[in-house]
Amino acid sequence: MLYSAGGGSLFPWALPQIVRFIVGFALMLFIACTDLNWWFRNAYTIYGISLLLLIAVEAAGFVGMGPNAGLICIFLSCNLQKY
Repeated sequence: MLYSAGGGSLFPWALPQIVRFIVGFALMLFIACTDLNWWFRNAYTIYGISLLLLIAVEAAGFVGMGPNAGLICIFLSCNLQKY
């Protein structure tokens, strides 16, 4: 459907979605194959990092053109929209 909506081209929407799917699937397999005890040992650290990232979005984010908050990272651009 994204290929059709892109006018027969993969670039506007289909190719980025394919890349996101492949990366997400690989990450899912990696997490599934990780030892469960590792998750138990590092749960508080992962939680703390998650909280720090949420604080970073609040501190370094920007609001413009409505309720959009964004955080620009070195390799990733996050755009969070509130509906």
